Amino acid sequence: MTGPCDQKVKTCPSGSSQCMTATQIWTIKNCAAACQSMSMNFGIGKTTTSCCSSDLCNAQDPPEPVPNGKKCYYCDGKSCSNTVSCSGTEDHCFKAIDKGGLTNLNGCVSKSVCDVATSGTDFVSFICCEGNLCNGLPELHI
Repeated sequence: MTGPCDQKVKTCPSGSSQCMTATQIWTIKNCAAACQSMSMNFGIGKTTTSCCSSDLCNAQDPPEPVPNGKKCYYCDGKSCSNTVSCSGTEDHCFKAIDKGGLTNLNGCVSKSVCDVATSGTDFVSFICCEGNLCNGLPELHI
């Protein structure tokens, strides 16, 4: 298929013969040598990790985080001018671009993620800021 796959009109590259929609929601319960509680909200997806240190302490899922009043911009594949309400420990906004240069990510994030991600990893650039909607300021564009 070389035509559009959705209403946002994404033109499929040569060799793509089908359109796809995927939704992923899963919970992983396991042991970890090092664990850091964190939350990251991309507007179109979210990941949360909680840590504990007693036997079977991860038997129940953690409660859903409560909105905290902070707002950040997120990207939907066409625009990065959408807003998302942050929750729980998501006290920073972020902008990121992956090493392949294909994915721009914006959203809400816990400070603990900022501390790790700004030191490298899978991103060419990862910028965190603290004010509401601060990840849409021109000086933070990637």
